[in-house]
Amino acid sequence: MRREDLQGTHHPGMIAGMFVAGSVGCWGAFTPLGNTAMFCQIADIVWTQGNVAGTMAALSQLPLGTVVLAVFVLLVVLFPATTLDSSAYTMVAVASAELGGPSSRRQAAFVAP
Repeated sequence: MRREDLQGTHHPGMIAGMFVAGSVGCWGAFTPLGNTAMFCQIADIVWTQGNVAGTMAALSQLPLGTVVLAVFVLLVVLFPATTLDSSAYTMVAVASAELGGPSSRRQAAFVAP
């Protein structure tokens, strides 16, 4: 393949941004939540009741705990849905014979939500 054929498929700035933003996002979420869980001594809840109860206990200790817990549950539902949808779209785009054109109806129907 020529370099012109791959134009737009490899973008170093986008790849670096995904790594940096993903790392900073994880650090920004796990640092305060982990420290809150350690401060509130939720380890006993995790050992006796499990990880889900520990997560709920840590989130409920935050200011506006019920709102934070509701947003967390919403994100837990939306993240896999959007990730799987994007993955399906990417698989169809890569599997298509013409990368520049729309995917075939058969492929789109196979991975359609």
